[in-house]
Amino acid sequence: KELYEKEHIPGARYADLMKDLSTFPGYIDHGRNPLPSPEQLTKLYSRWGITESTQVVIHDETTGMVAARCWWMFRFMGHKAAAIMNGGWAAWKKAGCPTETGAEKEVQPTNFVGAPNWDMVVKRDEVPNCKLLADTRDAGRFTGEIVTPFDPRA
Repeated sequence: KELYEKEHIPGARYADLMKDLSTFPGYIDHGRNPLPSPEQLTKLYSRWGITESTQVVIHDETTGMVAARCWWMFRFMGHKAAAIMNGGWAAWKKAGCPTETGAEKEVQPTNFVGAPNWDMVVKRDEVPNCKLLADTRDAGRFTGEIVTPFDPRA
């Protein structure tokens, strides 16, 4: 949040990975950073002022991993007008686009209406029955030769 307040795209909402894009272990599964409930997502999207027709553009400051998670969560809730910004924050800055500082500006809350698509969720005990599982980690992380500094258990 400190980096957000230092500089962000005008009008951007701050999405905290742990508080907004995750919930407590055990809600759906016992993994780390579990999917928030549909009720939690509805409250979050309503607080952000999102309606069914709001175009949401998502970015993060690095690889796009958190942006991809946020995008997927919108899709899970049935919100089709969500996109990931090509090039992310780095491209925005490189292009000299406007930025602002400080806390989020107040927006008029809405009553977001969405419906979760549970077909998009696979629980840990269902993984062995999946026909295809794509592991997108780089080769060193996949083999365990590289320990990721931000997530040593990954």
